[in-house]
Amino acid sequence: MILRWLRAAHAYAALWFGLALLGVASLAWGALAVALRAVLPERTGHLLGRRAIARGFRAYLATLQAVGACRFDLQALDALREAGPMILAPNHPSLLDAVMLLSRAPQANCVLKAPLITGVLFGPGARLAGYTATTGRWAWCGAPSRSCAAAASCCCSPKARAPRAAT
Repeated sequence: MILRWLRAAHAYAALWFGLALLGVASLAWGALAVALRAVLPERTGHLLGRRAIARGFRAYLATLQAVGACRFDLQALDALREAGPMILAPNHPSLLDAVMLLSRAPQANCVLKAPLITGVLFGPGARLAGYTATTGRWAWCGAPSRSCAAAASCCCSPKARAPRAAT
């Protein structure tokens, strides 16, 4: 009984630690991204932003593993770094799979819901990286094809589906 309670307490603590870490790291990166976006050329900002996000997500996933919150086997995803253009479509509702994919594919453009790109938590970093917002059906459809044409991958977030037509 006590062992089960301790495991549950550890799981809750690890979950809240992971969420707090993601929030604090995202806000810190966002503050830096705002400053960098003001001084860097667009192309350089996109490259730096995507690499920084990939490295940050790698560190985040390693930290989650270190505190025992999750276990990851991402060896198969390491091949994405050198792979040619492709559309990556994570499909897990927790959105952690998008974090896993972006940690291994720093060259990828990511299609996100517009509120994420305009928001305070993820917005500044996503804008520096040049990620695409789903502002309409054609923006959502065009981003993957433009990314592939530019010899890059495109990660389409599961929540970044095209907006529904008004009925």
